[in-house]
Order: sequence, then structure tokens, then C-alpha cells
Amino acid sequence: MEIIKNYLKPLFFLGIVLLSVGCTSLEDVGSNVEESESEQNIRTVLQNTFTGPSKEQEKLLNGPDGQLQTYAEELGEYHMEHFKPYLSDRFFESYIVNSNMALSFLRLAHPDYEVKVDEIEIEEKENYYTFTVDLYK
Repeated sequence: MEIIKNYLKPLFFLGIVLLSVGCTSLEDVGSNVEESESEQNIRTVLQNTFTGPSKEQEKLLNGPDGQLQTYAEELGEYHMEHFKPYLSDRFFESYIVNSNMALSFLRLAHPDYEVKVDEIEIEEKENYYTFTVDLYK
């Protein structure tokens, strides 16, 4: 009986440790999924904002060729495809629709430069993220 107790105590202790570590890991995985999804959205928006101009973007940067209605539709479609899925409705409305900030950086680079994102560093603060973007031409 004494031999069984000697073997059972360490096994029981090991079981408790493994259970507690396993539960902790499950909670951490859930929070990391949210963080990495948010960070991935930030990366995608930064890539779309600071990379270009592509042929599609160049067409939009050159402005309307007489057909303002067609230009507005193309610009709206571009924004819906490249930015809307990654931004909240409120931020999309203020950043894209009201101020058209999405292409403002590329407007400054066009036509002399074509830029690409080299590296993105994202740091999570209390209720927001900060980021640094390195570009190359």
C-alpha cells in the first residue's frame, strides 16, 4: 500500500499541473487569435495604403477622364475591395469615404515613385495599436 501511495502522489501532482497548464494554454490561444486577426487587418490596410501605385491605382490617381460618375464608382469599388473588409464601419466612413485618406500617400508619390512596404512593426498598447512602416522605392 505504501508503494502505491509513493507512485500515486507524483502522478496526481503531475496530472494537476498538466491540467492547469492545458487550461491556461486554451485561454491564451483564444486571445492570441483575436490579436493576430486585428494585427493582420492592420497589416493588410497598411500594405494597401502604402504599396503602389499599381495600374488600377494609377488609373484612380490620374482622376476622372471626363466621366465623373464612372470614376466615382471605380473608386468606391476599389475602396470596398481593398479596405472595407478590414475596417470598422465607423472608421471606414471617416477614413475612406469622408476624407479619401486611403490613396493620399500614393498621390504624393505618383508619378515619380513606386513604393512598397518593406517591414511593418505593430505594437499593442492598452486600447490601441501603434505601428511603424518601412518603405522602399
